Amino acid sequence: MAAQGFEYVPVDYGQMTFFGPGDGLDPTSLEFAEQYGFGWSTMMFDEGFEEEAGDFHDPNQEYIESLSEGAQEAYYEALYGSGPEFDASMTEEEMDQLFEDNPELFGPSGCEGEAWEESSSFGGAQQIWMEFGDQLDDLYERVQADPRIVEVERSWVECMGGKGHAFSSMDDMYMALDQRMQELWNSDYVDPLAGMTDEEIDALADEQLDDLFSGPDIDEEVLAEINAWEISLALDSFDCGGTEQ
Repeated sequence: MAAQGFEYVPVDYGQMTFFGPGDGLDPTSLEFAEQYGFGWSTMMFDEGFEEEAGDFHDPNQEYIESLSEGAQEAYYEALYGSGPEFDASMTEEEMDQLFEDNPELFGPSGCEGEAWEESSSFGGAQQIWMEFGDQLDDLYERVQADPRIVEVERSWVECMGGKGHAFSSMDDMYMALDQRMQELWNSDYVDPLAGMTDEEIDALADEQLDDLFSGPDIDEEVLAEINAWEISLALDSFDCGGTEQ
């Protein structure tokens, strides 16, 4: 960053509380399932997490705010890189193909990316994936097709069916939970900038934008119902031998 004309103080991300329970419970344990289910709906809107995460302070924030708008853009581009460019008209298949053809565009870039590659195994792992990705995919498929794995999932599906859950696989269960969360999140969402001109948007202060994009109001009663359903589902899954969260 200094070579590109910017000040930068290394950030201690260990100060940040990442998404997870503060009591140290093993996510694959019965105790976790009893309290958090799979940890999806039960922790997504956890106020304790928000308060703890709010204690994190980036030592570069004051310096960044002292820069002009253009200098801030240059600062972030130097730090994080420019990233891949997307065409809004691209289909999902075209996006997948772009990633497959150019995996290097989707990894860390900028000064942060350079530091990451030099101080971690990311660069080597990426190279291995680029060279042996097809073989690794084939290995995963062979593992999933192993008669022992197939029997475990068949037994789980049968057991869950006996408890009133018509899932064809564990992935099917997780997709059902994700769908309920997406419906809850999207049900009341309204674009806060709808109808505003570019000039009106530019005139908004950062604090106003933060308030506008704080997310939709969540129906607490519906969330409580999903919490109870998730915990019940996790306990049934645990009882049927499924411990993966």
